[in-house]
Amino acid sequence: MCIRDSSNTAVDANISKERINTTEIGLNLGFLNGRVWFDGAYFNTITTDLITSTTPSYASGSSGFLTNIGKLKGNGYELSLGGSVLKFNDFKWDVNLNYTHFETIVDEIYEGLDEISLLGYGSMGIYAIKDMPFPQVKANVYTRDPEGRIVIDPSSGYPKTETSLEALGQTTPKHIFGANTVLHYKGFSASATYDYRTGHVYFDQGAYSMEFTGRSMASVSSNRQDFVVPNSVIEVSDGVYEENTSIPVQGGRQNYWTNVYNNVFSNYVKDASAAKIRELSVSYTLPSKLLDKTPLSKLSIGFIARNPFTWLPPENMFSDPEFNNYNDNRIGFGGYLQSPPTKSYGFTLNIEF
Repeated sequence: MCIRDSSNTAVDANISKERINTTEIGLNLGFLNGRVWFDGAYFNTITTDLITSTTPSYASGSSGFLTNIGKLKGNGYELSLGGSVLKFNDFKWDVNLNYTHFETIVDEIYEGLDEISLLGYGSMGIYAIKDMPFPQVKANVYTRDPEGRIVIDPSSGYPKTETSLEALGQTTPKHIFGANTVLHYKGFSASATYDYRTGHVYFDQGAYSMEFTGRSMASVSSNRQDFVVPNSVIEVSDGVYEENTSIPVQGGRQNYWTNVYNNVFSNYVKDASAAKIRELSVSYTLPSKLLDKTPLSKLSIGFIARNPFTWLPPENMFSDPEFNNYNDNRIGFGGYLQSPPTKSYGFTLNIEF
C-alpha cells in the first residue's frame, strides 16, 4: 500500500524514520606555543532505514517511490594542519591545510535484493548496490575483447554493447583536499580558500544532449565522415579477434552519433574531479585614531569574490559536477534542471558605532 503526493511521487505507507548512529574519535595537538596545530578525527556512521526516492514500475503511474532501504555503513577521517607561517611586528601569515576521506558502503537493501535503482535515464541510472560505495552510477558499455579493444558488428561497423548495465563508480567524492590562507598587515587583510574533490564520477547530461544535436566535439572528430572505430576488433570465431582496419561505421555524418554513439551512455560518465577557488577577499580597516573625532568606533571596506575560478578535467566540457539535477540521494546526475553554480563579486562596508 502507498500514498501519492502532489509531485506524483508514491510514498510507502509503512515508511519509517531514518536513523543515524555516529561514533567519532578526535585528536588535537598544539606545538610551538600554539603557533602550529594538528587536528585529526575518525568517524563511523551507520544509517538504517535510509529514506530515498527509488524508481517504480511504469505501470504504477508514479514518477518516483519514496521508501526506506536497508542499512549503510560509512567511515572516514579528517586531518587538518595549520598555524602561523610567519609572524613579526605587524605582519602575520596563517595557513590551514586539510584532507577528508569518506566512503559509504551499502550493507543491506531488502532481503533477497542486491541492488535498487534510485534514478533511471535511458541506459543509465543511479543505484544503491550491496557491498559497493553509495551511490553508484551504472550504464551500458561497449563489448570488449580480453585486451580491452571494442568489438564491432562487421555488417555495419557499429560497436557492440553489453546487454546489462555496468557499475562505473561512486558519485560522491572519495577525497577532498582543502587549503585556507590569511595575510594580515596592519589594517590590511587578504584571504583565499581552495578545495579539490576527486575519486568520483557523474553522468553529464549536457554532453549527452550536445551529442544528439550534433554540437559535440566527438561528433566532428571524423569531419562528419564514415570512419573506422579506433582500437576496434572483429570476432572472426568464438573468442578469436582480429584488428579492424577496413570496416567503417555507417552514417558517420549524423546517424552514427545520434543513434549509436549517443545510446552508449557510458560515453557520458565523466570524471567529476574539480578544483575551485571558493573565495578570495581583501579588506582594509581604518586606524582608530582617524575616527577619534567621529561617532564611529570602526570602519572597514572590502572586496569579496566567491567561486571565481574552477578547473575541470579536459573530458568535462559542459558541466560543473556540483551542478546536480536533484537535491536528494540521487547524486551524480548533472544536467540542466536546476540553476548552475555561479560566480559572485561584491563589496563590503562595515560601520560600527
